[in-house]
Amino acid sequence: MRALVLACVPSIACALWLAACDDTVAPKGNPNDASTGGKDSTPSADAPSPTEAAPHDSLPSVYERGIYAEAAWMVTGQHRVHGAWPVTNGLRAFTGGAVEVAGRAERLDLGLGAPGVTPGGATAFAFGARWWATRFCALSAAAYHTRYDTPPIEEPTRQGAWLGLGRLTIFAP
Repeated sequence: MRALVLACVPSIACALWLAACDDTVAPKGNPNDASTGGKDSTPSADAPSPTEAAPHDSLPSVYERGIYAEAAWMVTGQHRVHGAWPVTNGLRAFTGGAVEVAGRAERLDLGLGAPGVTPGGATAFAFGARWWATRFCALSAAAYHTRYDTPPIEEPTRQGAWLGLGRLTIFAP
């Protein structure tokens, strides 16, 4: 089973998480082969009846945890309202616009308590700035850095990653 969850905090952050559950599916074999559970199969004498519970090994608990903190500040003093731009002027009445800066720090730990698994995780930092020039035009820039506790299998020498983004937004009412 797969579930897609979109979590949003108004005017602050959006995260997209993909949660996966491990569903057990019976093996599919030849429908006429008794060894794969086909229609010609008959239960053997030592096979458990369908009403008997299958034995389960108790496994140790595995823990994951994560935390983040973020903050944003309108440098030029305007107030943000969810769903509205902080600037209402057009090109003819240009006032310099509005400027916002934001930062975020986060930590994720995975595989804690799992025997035979090396626990891992990552620490990430982000910084962004946005300039709302007019009521229909904005310019944004952001930088992201992630530091890995354990390098990825695909790149065993990589300790971290950097990402930079720039965006021009044109709003057409």
